[in-house]
Amino acid sequence: MGTSRYKFFETVWNNDLQHNQKGQMTQSIKNLLLTADYVLYSIPLSEKYRPDITAQKFYGNAKYFWILVYINDIKDSPQGFEVNRKIKVPDPAVIGTLI
Repeated sequence: MGTSRYKFFETVWNNDLQHNQKGQMTQSIKNLLLTADYVLYSIPLSEKYRPDITAQKFYGNAKYFWILVYINDIKDSPQGFEVNRKIKVPDPAVIGTLI
């Protein structure tokens, strides 16, 4: 069973909806992801629009696609995963400390 990506987000009050929800990623997790060693990876045709497949390849779990989206500041996932786009893939050992 995987770890929910929401585990790494702080709970905040949404005044418009009048309930708690997950807000921004905690600063310690941001720092860890942004300072981790990484490799540059060129997205192949077989992974076009499929960050889940890339996450499975590197982290052994497709649910960790959000790490790739976050670290590469991809606002239009999955469309941002274009063929030949170079993305940063954080070291799996660092990611292993999160999960």
